[in-house]
Amino acid sequence: MLLMISNNNMSLRELYTSVLDNHPAGWTTSFMSGVPSAIESIISGYDAIIYEIGPADALERVAAVKSLRRAGAVTVTHVEGRQAAQRTEELQAAGAYVVANPITGARINETIDGLAVALRAAGTGRHRVGVRERFRRLLGG
Repeated sequence: MLLMISNNNMSLRELYTSVLDNHPAGWTTSFMSGVPSAIESIISGYDAIIYEIGPADALERVAAVKSLRRAGAVTVTHVEGRQAAQRTEELQAAGAYVVANPITGARINETIDGLAVALRAAGTGRHRVGVRERFRRLLGG
């Protein structure tokens, strides 16, 4: 899972990381704080991209997520502001997963659960098991 998030939004990065680290899908998380020019070659190596660059109420976020979707990336984000409902519908129509407001660990987890189910059903998830999940399985029997 690639987490693209601005360096000035570390609390949100920690929230996503905590949810992903504890998710049973066992994803490994990579981080980027900007969008490189050759995004197509990078996104092919990830099950999904969590895009949280820039303000959550900016039109640029919607455009960037749509661009990632056109490039073939499974994308997760959240939007805020007065037009959040409209932008959420627009992003969902483009195939993005949108975390409901207000953003919390539980709501991120719900969105990630839906993503995991969709990836499994499509057969595109790599079904990697992380170190934490391996220890849980080992100790849990």
